[in-house]
Amino acid sequence: MQKRTPIVKLEGINDRASAESLVDAGVYALLSESRPDGEDAWLVSELVGLEVYLETKEIGCIKGVINNPAHDILEIETGGELKMLPLVDVFVQKVDTDEGAVYIMPPDGWFES
Repeated sequence: MQKRTPIVKLEGINDRASAESLVDAGVYALLSESRPDGEDAWLVSELVGLEVYLETKEIGCIKGVINNPAHDILEIETGGELKMLPLVDVFVQKVDTDEGAVYIMPPDGWFES
């Protein structure tokens, strides 16, 4: 990374002129090669659409993920509203992409805000 810009080395691109010809070009990677490292790391595409549960009760669905420097924030549609919940262990107890579910324990007052 250079500041917030990812820097990549592409096979066959060995000089500045060749690299500059690719500015603003799309870069694609196989999903199997772009998987983030770590047990608790997911692609946004893996999270969007997952059902959200409070204990055993389904309360909504993940509609998006906001990238935030401190931690990502889940956008959860619940009861016709879009609620934000930090993607941190204290609030997100379990993410099971195979099951299609996220289990949360939001802070007190989260449903009222």
